[in-house]
Amino acid sequence: MSNSRKSRRALGKPKSGSIKKAEATDHLLSRELYVAIDGEPGIATLSEIRSTLNGLPFLDRIKKIVTTGENGVGVLAELWARERGDIEITTLRKGDSLARRNEMMATSCHALVAWWDGESEVMSDMLARFKAKDRGIVLMMPEEENGA
Repeated sequence: MSNSRKSRRALGKPKSGSIKKAEATDHLLSRELYVAIDGEPGIATLSEIRSTLNGLPFLDRIKKIVTTGENGVGVLAELWARERGDIEITTLRKGDSLARRNEMMATSCHALVAWWDGESEVMSDMLARFKAKDRGIVLMMPEEENGA
């Protein structure tokens, strides 16, 4: 990854088997939601996270966010929730393995909002767990640089 900032866009280039945004949101519009938020360290700024989360079609249904609180995305998502003041926050403890935390998030949350560079095996595992449980997924990926 280069040092230059890359812009983000919803769903980027979906990887094979990823859930499309419409599929991810249709069944989320009629219930109170717990939403997992995670991402690669340094992949998104607070402004990008605010913009994405505030633009979710199911924003008014989010009751709680669940993060690992360890990397930039989790910490910034918690800051966003505190600024709003109407969303509960659960931070998973650091002693659990990454696979266990991924499973806990997929089991306890209705949807995942994730920032991914397309390379992390840990995030790939999380996406697979959410998909296997038929959970909603909103995936943010870096755009290709220089129009490539």
